[in-house]
Amino acid sequence: MFAWLQVIFIFSLLGYEEMLQGEYSYPAWTIMVGWILTASSLLCIPLYIVYKLAVTPGNIVQVMFSDSSLSVVLVFKDSINY
Repeated sequence: MFAWLQVIFIFSLLGYEEMLQGEYSYPAWTIMVGWILTASSLLCIPLYIVYKLAVTPGNIVQVMFSDSSLSVVLVFKDSINY
């Protein structure tokens, strides 16, 4: 599943075209601000997953497969009230 999302992301970057409105071309800095805003939203989830894997005791195999739970549940374990 994750590999499929990477393929979609890579092809969306390869097929990127700058936004044009008639003959007007937007300045490069506005396009860069848009990419920075997009990246700030998209990077939160993977960075949190890496953080949780880093602070959870045990090696990666133990963390991913402990308690016979899905890895998604383990990553967000703190936010779930049992």
